[in-house]
Amino acid sequence: MSKLYQVQQEILNHLLNRNSDFRILSKQSRDELDIYKSLILNSAEKFLASGFQHSHILLKSQWREIIKLYLENFPSQSPLYFMIGKNFPGFIKSDLFQNKFSYPRFLGELVEFEWTKIGLFNSDEDQKNKSSILNPVYKILKFNYPVTQIIAYLDDENISQEDKISTEVEADSENLFVYRDTASLQIKTFLLSESVIEVIKYLEQGLSPEEITGLLCNTENSGQVSQIKQELFYLLESLKKLNILIKY
Repeated sequence: MSKLYQVQQEILNHLLNRNSDFRILSKQSRDELDIYKSLILNSAEKFLASGFQHSHILLKSQWREIIKLYLENFPSQSPLYFMIGKNFPGFIKSDLFQNKFSYPRFLGELVEFEWTKIGLFNSDEDQKNKSSILNPVYKILKFNYPVTQIIAYLDDENISQEDKISTEVEADSENLFVYRDTASLQIKTFLLSESVIEVIKYLEQGLSPEEITGLLCNTENSGQVSQIKQELFYLLESLKKLNILIKY
């Protein structure tokens, strides 16, 4: 390891609040780095608050302490700045967070949803997988809580901050197709039933509508085949209009 690389690593460790005695630097240099450390923490606070916007609403009073603990114990291994939030869902689910802070039961799923949107927005999967019949920049999420309803509640300007923080939500499963629209490049969300998830899995395999119909029904019942063909046709047309199905 070169001396320059060693110094760079020590500086990085210090800025992220990890152990480093910095004997190789003068007191003035350490004091200056403490200033940079504070600036980085402020920048990370704001960046993560914008990326995890709805989680921030719920954790606002504890946010600085949370981010400081997160950076100390779950540092990013990527030089890309947006990746600073990659480990945040894991941190929220860790004992380190859960034993120290108060939070609603659905927070882990809310944070996962918000990170998924960040990750998809910055994805280059569409360049790697140009032959896909499905929009290649997507993820299917299965939640135990109605995350989209929670977000709508947190966005409601008629509800006080106090009520938002104290809200409790009953478990109610929700399946989401989160994707980046090929036309607008915006991140969009589509609610999925279990049957639609099944169809999407078949589309991922490149199966034709006839093959999918055969797998979905009893082929001996011609009436059922006709009905499922019609329902499948309408579903595929809807997926095309939503830019979920792009080559079919």
